[in-house]
Amino acid sequence: MDWKKSIVTSLTVFVSITVIYILVIFVAFGGLSCVGSSIAPPPEIQLGEFPFRLEYEVDEEIFVVEDVLVVEFDGNDWDAGRGTHPTWRGFVASGRERIILFADDEVEIFIRAVRSDWALRQLMGEGAPGWNINLDVNTTFPATWRTTDGETREIFSNDLYNTYNIRIISWEIAPPIENTFRYSPAP
Repeated sequence: MDWKKSIVTSLTVFVSITVIYILVIFVAFGGLSCVGSSIAPPPEIQLGEFPFRLEYEVDEEIFVVEDVLVVEFDGNDWDAGRGTHPTWRGFVASGRERIILFADDEVEIFIRAVRSDWALRQLMGEGAPGWNINLDVNTTFPATWRTTDGETREIFSNDLYNTYNIRIISWEIAPPIENTFRYSPAP
């Protein structure tokens, strides 16, 4: 009977050590850090408005688009790379999702008003300590896209000009703001 008691005791010890090991690994790699992400304090500035001006040329005729990119705080999120961090939602004040540069029956050339999450984060002053976000503000320049036969692809400036005689003359947007964030660090 003692050998049965030894097996039960050994299995109990093994299972207990395994559970403790899993909990230690879970906590050490930030598994429980995400619990606090929804209650992390919001950034100091939660809404930003960034006037922009796009000047472009189509067949030697110059066009100007002026509007405002609005960026607003959309809650907190958590990931293993950044820990707790704010998320942003961006839209153009006029309501357009696209700025149409050229369109006919076969093709549409446009610029998406909101390029990326990174551009929104950058404009709202989010970045790792010591980063000079102003150096990279041109990443907010919207990419140019072409839709033909239902397929959308990015089109680069040399193809834009050589194929469609469209040239981006200038892109100006208000500079990023300075903001204050309190993050929970990533593990």
